[in-house]
Amino acid sequence: MKKTIFVVATVLILAGASAAAGSIIPDVLKRVIRHDALGSPDFEIRDFELGDDAFHDADMSAEWWYFDGVFDNGYSVHAGLQVVSMIMRDLVIARLNVYKNGDLEASRSRLYLDGYMSRDSPLIVLDGRRVMHGYTDPSTGRLTYDLSLEIDGASADLRLAGTATGWTGRTAMGGWGVALPEAEATGTITLDGEAIDVSGTGYHDHNWDVTAGCGLNFGWIWGKINSENHTIVWGQIMSTRVSGRPMLIVTGVDGYATVEPGDITIIPTDYSIENRRPIPNTYVLTADSDDISLRATMTCHGLHHAGFGPLRYWRQHVACSGSVTTDSGTETIGGDQIMEIIWFRIV
Repeated sequence: MKKTIFVVATVLILAGASAAAGSIIPDVLKRVIRHDALGSPDFEIRDFELGDDAFHDADMSAEWWYFDGVFDNGYSVHAGLQVVSMIMRDLVIARLNVYKNGDLEASRSRLYLDGYMSRDSPLIVLDGRRVMHGYTDPSTGRLTYDLSLEIDGASADLRLAGTATGWTGRTAMGGWGVALPEAEATGTITLDGEAIDVSGTGYHDHNWDVTAGCGLNFGWIWGKINSENHTIVWGQIMSTRVSGRPMLIVTGVDGYATVEPGDITIIPTDYSIENRRPIPNTYVLTADSDDISLRATMTCHGLHHAGFGPLRYWRQHVACSGSVTTDSGTETIGGDQIMEIIWFRIV
């Protein structure tokens, strides 16, 4: 669930003009986040289908396709394609961020006044360049995405081949489809004329039908962690600074399982002031249900602020540790991952 939202930001800039800015960390932030979210429906998911990742084309809303990759050589990439659907025109914003060991190396964005977004399948063409194509690879049977972005001397040409079962559902923020909870990511990134071969772990999801109404929530946090055979995608839609509805989905090669909100605990700790806001540097995530037991800690070692106006967005590189137990046994959680925090409001 993610990225800056032009439609929402416009509303929030007007609403936030009268709000008083504050940077004091309240004691309640150190407690467990309460389980509550504004207008949150029951979160139910089903199997992902390729058509879910096509352009949904809803007027006066935002929609985006998010990709990231964490690579074995210390590089990592975020790429995003965002569409703002107005009454007569669709505006497309492409974003590319390249990191090394969690530190930002390059940040690029470009506005396209038009583009081709298929309404039938995951296919986007901008200025005659096929920038995104999702398909089932006939030779492997795996859901695969080719991503090709070039913006102002920085580029990423990547192939993400799925290794976990995708799913889709709906939250209080709109539609959310996770086509690739985990993928083998390979390809090349280019910075200032230097081509760098990369391989590692990738992720892709898609949000749609995101309207200004989602700004009634305070914001969200979102991330994912990996063990040998499972990927855990987790998030929390925040109705206030300290209350929200958590979500947690455990995926593997053969399927997925959700955990009820009351069985999930998220404890953000170790705050620091970033851009005049209190930001957690550590997250402790636990879940206990009949089928799943999870203990995980995520510790930030790289922070990138990419918000504007009252809209605050931070992308965090985190070191993950812990364990997850399912009916197939207990596995160790490890490695680096990318997560995010977004605040729509100041208070």
